[in-house]
Amino acid sequence: MATDVTEKVDVSKIELEAVDARANARVTSMEAANTVLERWVANEQDTDNAQCEVRVVFEDGFHIRSRYPLTRSEKRVSLARHLRKQLNSMAGEGRPRKACRREPGLDIRLNDGSQDDAAREALERYNI
Repeated sequence: MATDVTEKVDVSKIELEAVDARANARVTSMEAANTVLERWVANEQDTDNAQCEVRVVFEDGFHIRSRYPLTRSEKRVSLARHLRKQLNSMAGEGRPRKACRREPGLDIRLNDGSQDDAAREALERYNI
């Protein structure tokens, strides 16, 4: 039985823009994005509605647009976890413990297919 061992496509850049705070950042890794988001969450005054526009561009040009809530929680800030949760919800995979609503800001497309197919392919091909 042969297994297909292909490396996932890595992130090229991540652009972050706080919606109401007029702050933005451009980084090259999920870890660096988490550091920026942690700082923004810690400094956010309106923790109920604050959000950040996110654009993740991969080395082959594929990109994902989303929104990340700048809210304090007991979990560590993780942009990758947030994106995987959104993609899994779109792809209809797994059974989340809590209802996961489809974020209106998530935008992905591959090969003119549906967003569901694009979400599955993103989870398989890209290092998220």
